Amino acid sequence: MERELLLTKSNFQKNKGSSIGLFFLIFISAVLIGAALLLFFDAYPTARKEAKRLGAGDSYLWIRENVEGITDEDIEQLLKEEVSDYYSYHCLGYSNVSLPFGDGMVAPGLLIYNTDAFQKKLDRTEVVVSDDGITEDYLYLPYQFYTSGGYRIGEPYSFELSGTTYTFIIKGFTNTTNWGCSNCGIYEFVLDDVSYEKLWQKEKAADSILISMKLKEGVRASGFNLKIENEILKLNGVSVVEGQVLEDVLAGKSFMSLIIAVCFLVITIILIMVVTMMLISCISNYIRENLKIVGALKAIGYTSHNIRLALYIQFGMLAMIGSLLGIGCAYALMPAVSKLVIAQMGVPYTVSFHMGITICPIIGLVLFVIGITGASTRKIKTIEPVVALREGQIAHNFKKNHVRLDHSVLGLQVSLALKTMCTNIKQNMITFFVTGLLIFSCIIGLMLYENFSRNPKLELLSFELCSGLVATDAETADAVYSDLEKRGDVTNIREICNMRLQYKEEDRLLAYIFDDVSKMNNVEVCYQGRLPEYENEIAVSGKFCDEYGYEVGDELELQYGGRSYRYLITGLVQTCNNSGKEAVLSKQAAEHIIDFTGRPVYYWFDCAGADETSAQEILDDCIDKYGDHIVATINFYKTMEGNMTIFRKVAGMMLMLVVIISVIVTALVLYLLMKTLLYNKRKDYGIYKALGYTSGNLILQTALSFMPAIILSVIVFSIISYYTANPYMRIFMGTFGLMKCNFAIPVGGTIMIGLGMILFAFLMAVLLAGRIRKLEAYNMLTQE
Repeated sequence: MERELLLTKSNFQKNKGSSIGLFFLIFISAVLIGAALLLFFDAYPTARKEAKRLGAGDSYLWIRENVEGITDEDIEQLLKEEVSDYYSYHCLGYSNVSLPFGDGMVAPGLLIYNTDAFQKKLDRTEVVVSDDGITEDYLYLPYQFYTSGGYRIGEPYSFELSGTTYTFIIKGFTNTTNWGCSNCGIYEFVLDDVSYEKLWQKEKAADSILISMKLKEGVRASGFNLKIENEILKLNGVSVVEGQVLEDVLAGKSFMSLIIAVCFLVITIILIMVVTMMLISCISNYIRENLKIVGALKAIGYTSHNIRLALYIQFGMLAMIGSLLGIGCAYALMPAVSKLVIAQMGVPYTVSFHMGITICPIIGLVLFVIGITGASTRKIKTIEPVVALREGQIAHNFKKNHVRLDHSVLGLQVSLALKTMCTNIKQNMITFFVTGLLIFSCIIGLMLYENFSRNPKLELLSFELCSGLVATDAETADAVYSDLEKRGDVTNIREICNMRLQYKEEDRLLAYIFDDVSKMNNVEVCYQGRLPEYENEIAVSGKFCDEYGYEVGDELELQYGGRSYRYLITGLVQTCNNSGKEAVLSKQAAEHIIDFTGRPVYYWFDCAGADETSAQEILDDCIDKYGDHIVATINFYKTMEGNMTIFRKVAGMMLMLVVIISVIVTALVLYLLMKTLLYNKRKDYGIYKALGYTSGNLILQTALSFMPAIILSVIVFSIISYYTANPYMRIFMGTFGLMKCNFAIPVGGTIMIGLGMILFAFLMAVLLAGRIRKLEAYNMLTQE
């Protein structure tokens, strides 16, 4: 072993540059692998861990709008056979309340409760941080308002209920399983007891019931929820009953961390492919550069096994040290990366040490590198000492003269650059594929940035598009419609309400019910077939149809409150919301199973100004005129701005990440390739300098020799990426309901990335080729 260690030390000393370059590639790979694994196995399960710690039930039900006739005894009677434990309570409950959030507004359901929220037997609400010095007129906001909304303790927070604006001081932020994340559709505000009592006296009509349940073993949560919803509607047919099972809540809270982890993993896979190519190249170059030494070593008694073992130790040590430092760096960077995850989850998170996450990447990278080393060093067995000492593997090389200088119509510099390129096929192949893989990752980052930050693709993020929404009680619905219709700045008024329709006792669909489906703005939501036109038709989400085996033209039986009807599926729709399970039908079709008598009416409208200010003026006029009769108002522009807050941060971070990684990897790869090229062509450079070529001429020739492969790769992979990025996104976005991705990829941005890659690669090649200036003609001719 002593001989191998001495040889390893010698190899390190003679190949410091290549060793350092490979070390950094392995280091970056380890950082990304560690970060991806921590996201998958530490950050991603945080929501589930917190749910368990807070005593979350298997599901919950929310009864609102009208709870008359639903008593505690009724609830107990309905639940006793299949529920092992439950906790029910009354609180104020509202649907679609406009709440300030981040740079805009959000419009979730809203629960308002007093400090009894901290004493709940199930689904406890827990204070994450608070100021005990604030003692009156305060509220606790969900933790997501801190991590993503930008609010801080001591600031005033205002929101509007039933036409009245309420302002409270933020005392702290809370952690809750079901009602603390925008993706789950409901927030919980906790008021001080005095403020809550005052609000209760004004808002008694918003009384609602929350039921958290732990089910007996063998009871399926989704089916049980649907059954109980039907039973409650039999007690009060005008109530609105909705709820979620714990698994759906956790999926909604965790999807952003999953997307980030997948992106990290894809970039890591690309980088490992780069490491593989560079490792093979470095070992091949080592054998070529040290052919005489290999021959001498064999001549003095070293065996092929000794030489290969020294290489195993050399590259294995690089992998070991690089992966150790990389995993350590991943842990150090995790708090910064996790901020985006926590911003979306709305739960507190601290990085934990995981032995498996720490050990597995290290062992995996070391074994991977040793395996590649073993495969690449097999040729050492075939090298004979005499041939090696004569450099027989590179002597008498009469390859085809691809670029004859006496016949070339190009300039001498370009012709010599092309000649260099044609005699270095391996270099060109590595450059081509490395550049292409980096271009693909950059375009994925660009696509995320374009569609989730710069120009959000609202038709996929929201089922229907409008300027504003005004909800009124049934008493004044006709008057509100008449006033909106008379206004010159209001167009396309349509009545739309959301109801959850049940499929057997297995699942449910959030239905968008239109008075006239032809008024729908977002027709792109239907990606197959057509939207419904008649009173027996419905369009259903593609994800739902895939799960239950339905196609366009099939009949689908849906229920609501004990009534059922068979609808004809006319089309498939898609969105990212509600786990991708949504539907659209006309009001006439919905009346087969739903009685709309006495229910609030929701008017969606467009406005001529098509901006936030114009929409707000219309909403304010409705509130001023009808006061308490207005149930809710939503300014769509403000709401989308608020909803996009988290997406913008994530998309910007991912684009920045892939660009930075691409720049670093390009620099490292060019460094390794340039080092090899300069060594292999040292005799040629000696001849050129002896003939009168300047260092500048040789630097330009060398840099240009890389450019054809880079330019071709940029063109080819830009086109490939442009047409494959959406199918790639479909692979994991289908989980959230997108069955056919058509995200926009800006051509201008793609061209800028390509040109940027070409320019950076050329400048980097010129910089790295600058080493030619330090070499003398005599030394290069003698290959010293």
